[in-house]
Amino acid sequence: MKRIITRAAAVAALTAAAAGMLAAPAHAEGDGKVGTLGWDSQGDSEAADNDKGGRNVWALVRDDSHPDGSPPVRADFYARGEQLHLQDNHADGHKVVAHLTVAGEGTATFVGGGWRNLSFAEGKAVSLRVCLGNTGVCSNKYGGGRT
Repeated sequence: MKRIITRAAAVAALTAAAAGMLAAPAHAEGDGKVGTLGWDSQGDSEAADNDKGGRNVWALVRDDSHPDGSPPVRADFYARGEQLHLQDNHADGHKVVAHLTVAGEGTATFVGGGWRNLSFAEGKAVSLRVCLGNTGVCSNKYGGGRT
C-alpha cells in the first residue's frame, strides 16, 4: 500500500510540475524579466557599419535585484566580419553561453567569454540568446540580425 501511495504522489507531483512548465513559456520575445526573479533581459539589433544590408544583434541578462544592478552576461553578433563576442561580467563561476541561430544553418552554442570568427553566406537572418551557464537564467531570444 505504501508503494502505491508513493508512486501516486510522485505521478501527481510530476504532472503538476509539467503543467506548470507548459502553462507559459519561460522566455518570451523582447525585453523584460526572465526566468528567475530579479533577472532582466535586454537586446536589440542595429544596422552594421560598413556592411551593406548587415545588421548586428546583441542580448544580455543581468541580476536586477542588486541596488546598482549587476554586470551583465552579454553576447554581440557583428555582421561585418561575422564575429561573435561573449562577455561574462558576472563573477559567479558560471560561464557565459550564447545560442546563435542563423537561417538555413541552424543554432550553434558557444561557451565562455571571448571573440569567435565565424563565416556565413550574406543576407541570412540571425537571432541570439545568452545564458548564465547552465543555471536556466537566459535572455529572451533577440532577432533582427543579418549576415
